[in-house]
Amino acid sequence: MPDSPSTDPLGQASEASHAAALLLYGMQFAVFERDGPRHFTAVSAAPIWFERLTEREPATDPTALTEYFPALEGFLPMAEEFWQTASTQSLQSDFWTEADAEGIEYHLLAIAVTAGPRHFLAIERADATYINHQQLQLYAHEMVIQCETITRLNREVKRATQAKSEFLATMSHEIRTPLNAILGMADLLAESHLDADQQKYVDVFQRAGANLLGLINDILDLSKVEAGHLELESVNFELAEVIARVLELTRVKATAKALALGSSLAEDLPPMLIGDPPRLRQILINLLGNAMKFTDAGRLDVEVSRDPEDEHAGALLFRVRDTGIGIASDKLDVIFENFSQADSSTTRKYGGTGLGLAISRRLVELMGGRIWVESTLGQGSTFLFTVKLGVCDLPSLVAASHEAAARAVTTPTDLPVVHILLADDSEDNRFLIREYLKRTPCNLEFAENGETALGMMKFRHYDLVLMDAHMPVMDGYAATCAIRTWEQQHGGRPVPIIALTADAFKEAVDQSLSAGCDAHLTKPIAKATLVEAIRLHALACDQPPQSVPAPIAEAESSLSALAPRYLENMGKQLEVLRLAESLEDYGTIQRVGHNLHGTGASFGFPRITEFGIALEQAAKDRAMSKIRTAITEFEWYVQHLLAV
Repeated sequence: MPDSPSTDPLGQASEASHAAALLLYGMQFAVFERDGPRHFTAVSAAPIWFERLTEREPATDPTALTEYFPALEGFLPMAEEFWQTASTQSLQSDFWTEADAEGIEYHLLAIAVTAGPRHFLAIERADATYINHQQLQLYAHEMVIQCETITRLNREVKRATQAKSEFLATMSHEIRTPLNAILGMADLLAESHLDADQQKYVDVFQRAGANLLGLINDILDLSKVEAGHLELESVNFELAEVIARVLELTRVKATAKALALGSSLAEDLPPMLIGDPPRLRQILINLLGNAMKFTDAGRLDVEVSRDPEDEHAGALLFRVRDTGIGIASDKLDVIFENFSQADSSTTRKYGGTGLGLAISRRLVELMGGRIWVESTLGQGSTFLFTVKLGVCDLPSLVAASHEAAARAVTTPTDLPVVHILLADDSEDNRFLIREYLKRTPCNLEFAENGETALGMMKFRHYDLVLMDAHMPVMDGYAATCAIRTWEQQHGGRPVPIIALTADAFKEAVDQSLSAGCDAHLTKPIAKATLVEAIRLHALACDQPPQSVPAPIAEAESSLSALAPRYLENMGKQLEVLRLAESLEDYGTIQRVGHNLHGTGASFGFPRITEFGIALEQAAKDRAMSKIRTAITEFEWYVQHLLAV
């Protein structure tokens, strides 16, 4: 009985080869072995698609695959190099397309492999792979387009946000500047002797001004939150004090509407917390103000307890209850959107802009909580919000309380004698500050721009500078930088500078501090706020306003008697310089500077010689900014000498 095929080594090899050939055929592979440069021998039966493609037209050299598939011309040189490396990996060509005699297209792929000393080339019909590849390429292309679109939209959003911030900053400054004068004059009028009618008039525009200021603040707060520029403070505070302050601020309006006002704090609340008490007050005042607006009878209550859904000690739940008109169920979510109210007639009947709740929601979210409302029409509403605050120990609270108690309210008569320079281009603001301080021991002088303020600083002593940010010629930031530079060059104690500006954005505060200001006050400024800032920041007055010694040298005996006349002539030279500056007449400026250069020291005034040198060189360089600075400093120097 003959051996079975399974025990015959030759039979086993034959069966393995036959199985491999069947496998390659079934996988739609046409496999060739390289037996010479660009010459191949088939090692398996060709698939049907291969036969159809090779039947299109007879080849001159049937063993040369490039005769049938010209696309291999670009791949075979790379395959030859690959085979020389004896790599165990494979090398794959790009997809290409061939059509048979009937026009049917086939998507093909060539693969080069090495098996020991033997080199093989497989051609695969890869229709499905090709389709997947094309889809992936299409998806990749779409993703690239989407990424580019997202990037472009992000840039546009950033530009729009920046433009909006710049617009709001500008409008804030432009509105706050006159509003500062309006509210300030209202406060001053309220302090004067008024009859009953006049007092009513003052009350009206005080309320109107306060409402306008509140609207501006709401819009700016909303813009800051949306732009990601609003940062919360982290200070120690007592929750009971915050609630008491909120009730104090709202009690007058509640009493006017005959509404009862109360509060309830759970016993297990931490006595002292860490967070941003002004923003927490703002949320509560917004909610109470909203509740008061829609409540004609009954009461308002503020309740605070631990958040039952959060075990953290500083997680609190606030409830603001009212007995007002209530809110329809389909409007409960809408009321927290910007400029939204429960009904289109609400604004006409009750007033308001619909910003208070939107700002409250964003502030609550910044504090790690959420806000919602429960309401029934005709039965009132309850606004609820949660916050996550830090918890501090009681000793710190005691220290903070002592510190707060130590800060007594400053009255104008408490101020020492202070020499103040106010740099502001607004005549109304200069008048307002003068009226604020006219009954105080403060001595006030004015500069209409930063360049003038810089010149005055160099030749007069001041205990404090109030610096507006936006002024012509030289703004407050540049003037502050120049003052700090001059102080460093000449030594001495830096004079405190307070930025007094209508810019309310954090960027403006940062810019003021970066320029060298010691503090930043935002217009409109209450009289008490200004007085307190002066008390905190002004230097102790230990010099008269004009105690800076004039650098005067000993003149030649024959010329000393002519010094007064020489100084009077400097006034005429200043007029010539100012006219030449306005006409940009560099020749005249150079000539006057040359004369000052040659005469100042001779009459005992070497500083005038220095001014002459600076003017002469600046005129040669046609540097008008340096000319203006030198003229301003020269003018104040001469005025100082004449005053002495």
